Amino acid sequence: MSAAASCCLEGMVLEVEDVAGNQEKMEAERDGTGTPISDGVKWGLIGAAMALILILIGIGAFCCYRRRYSSVPGGE
Repeated sequence: MSAAASCCLEGMVLEVEDVAGNQEKMEAERDGTGTPISDGVKWGLIGAAMALILILIGIGAFCCYRRRYSSVPGGE
């Protein structure tokens, strides 16, 4: 069995029962441990996402420009 919770929960209670009817109750509390994301990683991800968006916009603009001013087949 596994469980997951968001960062905003202070704790949770798990109650399970097996097929034989045995019950178990477990409590988990947040103890403040863990490693938060550093500012460098955060800004690196934001910068990479912005670069990707700009590249996609550039590719889209290039394709539209090329299609708009392409030569007419058979025209002289």
